[in-house]
Amino acid sequence: MKRDLDLVRSILIYVENADDEVDADDMATERWPIETVAYHVRLMARHGLLDVSQDFRDMNGSTIELTVAGITWDGQDYLDSIRESKVWERVKRTLADTVGSTTLDVVRQTASMVALAMVREGLGM
Repeated sequence: MKRDLDLVRSILIYVENADDEVDADDMATERWPIETVAYHVRLMARHGLLDVSQDFRDMNGSTIELTVAGITWDGQDYLDSIRESKVWERVKRTLADTVGSTTLDVVRQTASMVALAMVREGLGM
Protein backbone atom coordinates (compact mmCIF):
# COMPACT_ATOMS: atom_id res chain seq x y z
CA MET A 1 0.00 0.00 0.00
CA LYS A 2 1.27 3.46 -0.87
CA ARG A 3 1.56 6.19 1.75
CA ASP A 4 -0.96 9.00 1.30
CA LEU A 5 0.20 12.28 2.86
CA ASP A 6 -3.29 13.78 2.56
CA LEU A 7 -4.58 10.93 4.71
CA VAL A 8 -1.72 11.38 7.20
CA ARG A 9 -2.69 15.05 7.56
CA SER A 10 -6.38 14.16 7.81
CA ILE A 11 -5.76 11.60 10.56
CA LEU A 12 -3.65 14.04 12.57
CA ILE A 13 -6.32 16.74 12.33
CA TYR A 14 -9.09 14.30 13.23
CA VAL A 15 -7.23 12.98 16.29
CA GLU A 16 -6.27 16.48 17.42
CA ASN A 17 -9.92 17.60 17.29
CA ALA A 18 -11.19 14.55 19.20
CA ASP A 19 -12.10 14.85 22.87
CA ASP A 20 -11.00 11.30 23.63
CA GLU A 21 -9.43 8.25 22.01
CA VAL A 22 -10.38 7.64 18.37
CA ASP A 23 -11.29 4.37 16.68
CA ALA A 24 -9.82 3.91 13.22
CA ASP A 25 -13.32 2.97 11.99
CA ASP A 26 -14.44 6.52 12.76
CA MET A 27 -11.87 7.93 10.33
CA ALA A 28 -12.76 5.63 7.45
CA THR A 29 -14.51 7.19 4.45
CA GLU A 30 -15.43 6.19 0.93
CA ARG A 31 -12.13 7.70 -0.23
CA TRP A 32 -10.14 6.02 2.55
CA PRO A 33 -11.58 2.64 3.62
CA ILE A 34 -10.76 1.16 7.03
CA GLU A 35 -7.91 -1.00 5.65
CA THR A 36 -6.17 2.11 4.30
CA VAL A 37 -6.78 4.11 7.48
CA ALA A 38 -5.54 1.24 9.66
CA TYR A 39 -2.39 0.87 7.55
CA HIS A 40 -1.63 4.58 7.89
CA VAL A 41 -2.40 4.68 11.63
CA ARG A 42 -0.02 1.76 12.23
CA LEU A 43 2.63 3.35 10.01
CA MET A 44 2.26 6.68 11.81
CA ALA A 45 2.51 4.95 15.20
CA ARG A 46 5.65 3.06 14.19
CA HIS A 47 7.23 6.34 13.12
CA GLY A 48 6.35 8.28 16.25
CA LEU A 49 3.47 10.46 15.07
CA LEU A 50 0.63 8.74 16.96
CA ASP A 51 0.11 6.74 20.15
CA VAL A 52 -2.02 3.64 19.59
CA SER A 53 -3.70 2.23 22.70
CA GLN A 54 -5.33 -0.86 21.14
CA ASP A 55 -4.53 -2.90 18.05
CA PHE A 56 -6.21 -6.30 18.07
CA ARG A 57 -6.41 -8.53 14.99
CA ASP A 58 -7.98 -11.92 14.42
CA MET A 59 -6.04 -14.90 13.08
CA ASN A 60 -6.66 -13.78 9.48
CA GLY A 61 -4.92 -10.46 10.16
CA SER A 62 -8.12 -8.42 10.00
CA THR A 63 -8.40 -5.53 12.41
CA ILE A 64 -10.81 -6.13 15.25
CA GLU A 65 -10.08 -2.88 17.05
CA LEU A 66 -7.56 -0.12 16.40
CA THR A 67 -7.68 2.84 18.75
CA VAL A 68 -5.57 6.00 18.64
CA ALA A 69 -4.85 7.43 22.09
CA GLY A 70 -3.40 10.70 20.80
CA ILE A 71 -0.74 12.55 18.87
CA THR A 72 2.90 12.49 19.97
CA TRP A 73 5.10 15.58 20.28
CA ASP A 74 6.62 14.82 16.85
CA GLY A 75 3.16 14.31 15.39
CA GLN A 76 2.06 17.69 16.77
CA ASP A 77 5.16 19.36 15.29
CA TYR A 78 4.50 17.77 11.91
CA LEU A 79 0.83 18.80 11.99
CA ASP A 80 1.75 22.35 12.96
CA SER A 81 3.89 22.59 9.82
CA ILE A 82 1.09 21.47 7.46
CA ARG A 83 -2.14 22.39 9.27
CA GLU A 84 -3.15 25.44 7.20
CA SER A 85 -4.82 24.33 3.97
CA LYS A 86 -3.26 27.18 1.94
CA VAL A 87 0.20 26.09 3.08
CA TRP A 88 -0.60 22.40 2.55
CA GLU A 89 -1.85 22.91 -1.02
CA ARG A 90 1.22 24.96 -1.92
CA VAL A 91 3.53 22.36 -0.33
CA LYS A 92 1.91 19.59 -2.38
CA ARG A 93 2.24 21.60 -5.60
CA THR A 94 5.86 22.44 -4.86
CA LEU A 95 6.76 18.83 -4.12
CA ALA A 96 4.86 17.50 -7.14
CA ASP A 97 6.62 19.97 -9.43
CA THR A 98 10.08 19.19 -8.09
CA VAL A 99 10.65 15.81 -6.46
CA GLY A 100 7.33 13.97 -6.57
CA SER A 101 7.36 11.83 -3.43
CA THR A 102 9.61 12.44 -0.46
CA THR A 103 10.06 11.95 3.28
CA LEU A 104 8.05 13.54 6.09
CA ASP A 105 11.11 15.56 7.11
CA VAL A 106 11.35 17.10 3.64
CA VAL A 107 7.61 17.82 3.69
CA ARG A 108 7.98 19.52 7.08
CA GLN A 109 10.96 21.60 5.91
CA THR A 110 9.17 22.52 2.68
CA ALA A 111 6.11 23.58 4.68
CA SER A 112 8.29 25.86 6.80
CA MET A 113 9.83 27.44 3.70
CA VAL A 114 6.42 27.82 2.02
CA ALA A 115 4.95 29.46 5.13
CA LEU A 116 7.90 31.85 5.33
CA ALA A 117 7.55 32.71 1.63
CA MET A 118 3.82 33.39 2.13
CA VAL A 119 4.58 35.69 5.06
CA ARG A 120 7.15 37.55 2.98
CA GLU A 121 4.64 37.90 0.11
CA GLY A 122 2.08 39.23 2.58
CA LEU A 123 4.57 41.80 3.82
CA GLY A 124 5.52 42.79 0.29
CA MET A 125 9.09 41.58 0.65
